[in-house]
Amino acid sequence: MSKGIRNALIIGGSIVLVAVILVVYMYLPLDGLQYFAGRYSSGNDTSSQGENPTLNQEDDGYKGACRIISVSIKVSPGDVATVKAHGSSNTKYSIDVIYSSGPSNAKGLEDKISNADGYVEWSWTVSSTITPGIYKIYIKNEVGEEATTWIQVIE
Repeated sequence: MSKGIRNALIIGGSIVLVAVILVVYMYLPLDGLQYFAGRYSSGNDTSSQGENPTLNQEDDGYKGACRIISVSIKVSPGDVATVKAHGSSNTKYSIDVIYSSGPSNAKGLEDKISNADGYVEWSWTVSSTITPGIYKIYIKNEVGEEATTWIQVIE
């Protein structure tokens, strides 16, 4: 086999491999992306939770670090989505849900004060005009703690 043909086969194989990886990544359901969705253990099973599953993370003893406790994984336009976080107690927290059209200004995404145990929760209705996709959620507080997660809007 000539050197040129061998190089063409290597390059062609590499392109096919990258294309397969991209297709799998694009169509992998969000619950398959738990690693990227925050600090979740892989043992969370959302398959029995119906149309609007959530990931739940038990309190593992971290104090002072903001982390996601639960998040609605898959929601449809018009559904209520919920995110619960844990961090510093009696502290002001903000949430930003970033859709393809820009940051959400939905009712329910206002700044909140965590309770004495450090828990804070937001619920909002996903707009009927939101395009299906995977969107990032940022949570931060006034002392500099931050957490990030994802939400998948489906048809």
